[in-house]
Amino acid sequence: MRTLTLILDDELPIVNMLSRVCEQEGHQVRPFMRPSEALQCLADEPVDLLITDMCMPESDGVTVTKEAWRLRPDLYVLIITGHAGMFPVE
Repeated sequence: MRTLTLILDDELPIVNMLSRVCEQEGHQVRPFMRPSEALQCLADEPVDLLITDMCMPESDGVTVTKEAWRLRPDLYVLIITGHAGMFPVE
């Protein structure tokens, strides 16, 4: 059985790129640009992995992850961001 992976990002080129990479690695992919739609899919389907952007207009990766884990406590989550200054290194 193939891994079902949700891709969530508010930028279409990122969604498309991550979807292609995951599909090439044998994942079944459900791409989303809105957190509410991704969470609905998560509630309806047996998802194995969620790849989510940290900064989105409708929500953020931490909030999405908390809701995702409420729905599926055993879900693997990868949070990505293009904002290099978000987590300063000292």
